Amino acid sequence: MIAEVAIVRSAEMGHFLNRHIKPGTVPGHIIERIEKSPDREKTSIEMVTRLVEGLKDLCQGVHFIPMGAEDRISEYLDAIKV
Repeated sequence: MIAEVAIVRSAEMGHFLNRHIKPGTVPGHIIERIEKSPDREKTSIEMVTRLVEGLKDLCQGVHFIPMGAEDRISEYLDAIKV
């Protein structure tokens, strides 16, 4: 099984996904945390890292959807220690 993880870097992106993909795709507490963060990119990296750590025992890999952050994907992978 491969988990699919969208890299959400802003509250606006979370709202967009919930409106146009599927309601609840990005939980409200995630959107709120990013919205209140003084460093949204750092918060996004921390949340993705925690999510991937939680998925390690549940799947064999992760497919990242960078959603416009292709140039920053290495920062996420470095934080995850990949």
